[in-house]
Amino acid sequence: MSAYTICKELLPPQTVEHVEKAQFTSPYSNNLLVARGTLLEIYDFVERIVEPVSVELSQEIDEAVDPEPTTKDRFDQDMEQELVYPKIQPIASDTLKTSREGRLDLVAQYKLSGTVTSMGVVRTSSERGKEGCHSVLLAFSDAKMSLLEWSPATHSVTTVSIHYYERDEFKNEFLSNSYPPEVHIDPQQRCAVLNFYSDKMAILPFRQSENVEDAVSASKDRSKRLEDDQSRYSHSRWPYAPSYVMDVSEIDSRIRNVIDMVFLHDYYEPTLAILYQSNPTWTGKLNDAKDTVSLAVVSLDISSRVYPIIYSLDNLPYDCTRLFAVPKPAAGLMVLSANSLIYVAQGSPGIGIAVNGYAKLVTNFPGIIFDAKTIGMELELEGAQFVLLGGTRICLFLRDGQWITVELQLDGSKVVGFNIERVEEPTDKADKDSHIACIPSCATPVKNGYFFLGSRAADSLLAKITFQIKYR
Repeated sequence: MSAYTICKELLPPQTVEHVEKAQFTSPYSNNLLVARGTLLEIYDFVERIVEPVSVELSQEIDEAVDPEPTTKDRFDQDMEQELVYPKIQPIASDTLKTSREGRLDLVAQYKLSGTVTSMGVVRTSSERGKEGCHSVLLAFSDAKMSLLEWSPATHSVTTVSIHYYERDEFKNEFLSNSYPPEVHIDPQQRCAVLNFYSDKMAILPFRQSENVEDAVSASKDRSKRLEDDQSRYSHSRWPYAPSYVMDVSEIDSRIRNVIDMVFLHDYYEPTLAILYQSNPTWTGKLNDAKDTVSLAVVSLDISSRVYPIIYSLDNLPYDCTRLFAVPKPAAGLMVLSANSLIYVAQGSPGIGIAVNGYAKLVTNFPGIIFDAKTIGMELELEGAQFVLLGGTRICLFLRDGQWITVELQLDGSKVVGFNIERVEEPTDKADKDSHIACIPSCATPVKNGYFFLGSRAADSLLAKITFQIKYR
């Protein structure tokens, strides 16, 4: 029986759930890929340059030029010396500040056959990838994954591959998928990982035609696949190798109840950080079990299927919810919890900062700094989204609408502290009792200080952030 006899979608989804920046339609475009439930939208970011014109200059031009000159006057060269040329006037600094305006133009939108639970962009070795364009990898509910590309010939998206892992032997005790699949892509475009059914991982390797060593290993893999009657995955046809599924307990028997994953930057092999909780706890059991979350950083040797643990960290706060990688100069990763921020790197025991007074009650992590000024801000980091602003600056968007900038303080290449400040609206637009946005669902940087902030309960924003030096 068709589902439309019971339920039918009358209106398209309105809330923005996921967003990614990519060069999708052409190698020179700045596209935003927005997922609204079962709807995929492609936008083109355009920055319009407004030519500043002084008011006094425009008045002198109007006075000096005859509004209706005759044809004889326009071509009379003898009177050229009598023309009144306008004087150059300096342009006010306020006019220069508003000389650029960014906007989003809708390129196309498509109705999908499933609900998008996660998305990522990757540059493969396909023809579009060699031209400099990205592909988008979509994760759907019930453990599905699809790779899409833009076709200039048809001016629409095309499906490169479909991968599905909704098998009964993977579900175990899960009657329904309470853990939506999350896709994570290596920054060096070497592989993608789909985390589904809590503790399952599907690894999809991407072919690297530029690397000689990868080409040699790929040729060996192709010969094995030919022997196994899998020649359809030849290098000339597909930009990826066959995917395979593994349990996270194969890496370490302690790893289970995965909270989040993220790939790290600047490693020779694809390196994955896994945040997990072996023995779950809750607020009522904090007297017995308090710091129960652990972190493991694993190197993925896909060719030999060996996964050594590079380093690990235990006794993290029980309310840790998310990971995000920090590139150089502060190469490492941030652990986001409800009441604190923790920075972790190889060779570092971890350093964090409490953002409210509850941190003293819920964790005994030794590296947390209890600063009275930061605790007095009384921040709540559940459901926060982030954007990397470059260098050591990070912008956090809280669920109550506040925007927070976090600057990592470095001593050489080592993080020794944090500087946390609120982002203020311009004085002419600010309202004491209102915030800029509320309940953010996703965020991504766009270009030249612009970023996109999606929301489920408010308008999604294309905003630009600027920094001003305060003199005291």
